[in-house]
Amino acid sequence: MFNQMVFGGGGSRCTWQIGFLLSLSRDLPVRPEVVCAASGGSMVAALMLTDRCREGINYFHSVCKKNERNVYWNNSFRKEPVFPQFDIYRKGVHELFHDSLESLRQSADLRIAVTYPPEWLPVPLALTLGLAIFYSNKHIFRDLHPNTALNLGFRQLFHPVSNCKDGSELEQLILSSCCAPPISPRLSLYGAEVLDGALVGNAPVAGLDAIKGRVLILDTGRFPHLPNSFSVHKKEQVWTYVQPSRPLPIGMWNFSNPCALRRTLKIGLADGRAFVDVLLSGKERLVQI
Repeated sequence: MFNQMVFGGGGSRCTWQIGFLLSLSRDLPVRPEVVCAASGGSMVAALMLTDRCREGINYFHSVCKKNERNVYWNNSFRKEPVFPQFDIYRKGVHELFHDSLESLRQSADLRIAVTYPPEWLPVPLALTLGLAIFYSNKHIFRDLHPNTALNLGFRQLFHPVSNCKDGSELEQLILSSCCAPPISPRLSLYGAEVLDGALVGNAPVAGLDAIKGRVLILDTGRFPHLPNSFSVHKKEQVWTYVQPSRPLPIGMWNFSNPCALRRTLKIGLADGRAFVDVLLSGKERLVQI
């Protein structure tokens, strides 16, 4: 039904996407030709394409049970990290995808978004500016596809997984799409310093092909002024957006609350079932945005 898919970022909130996909795949074939993903959505996209969604949720549930806090200030003068999220994520990426490159190549054209800072701005200042723009768009302007960061010189580029030489390069690409200092260390990809792939806009639609068909866009943000699911005509394409039906109970960088993780998964499961019902009933909502 959908020949292209888009996965927005959101850290732990991307658990909602996993629940949604588990419900959707029970009733409808999910076989996109092109998949564009950013930040945490890149991990979920890879989980879907390798049929490891349940493995992914089990991994993060187990590590969240063991991780007591999201910030360890006592580590400020030690070798251990103050923020545990990156190590948790890095180990998960390796465990889940170190042997998945060939499987991903054969399943679909997965394109992972990475943001490059403006040339005129030092990276630390670029990150601060990018975050300010990201949150103002999310909470004040509520734009689905903002252009502010792009107009200031930030660049969102898409790297095809098929171009990765080996599993290590794949892991580095997924991690680079989630680069958000100081939660993560500063990272470089192919010799250039990078930032979170969702920094310029959470739903990375710029990587889509201009081919006829349907596009499913899964965003973890909540836009109260818009329906839970709706479709928009884009030339020869129909873009179908789906968002969580209610505010998610987990924060983007909350890696210490397994109960909230499970509740987020359940919301995704319920939203997936509701979306299937809408599709099968032929009652999709067409809007103009």
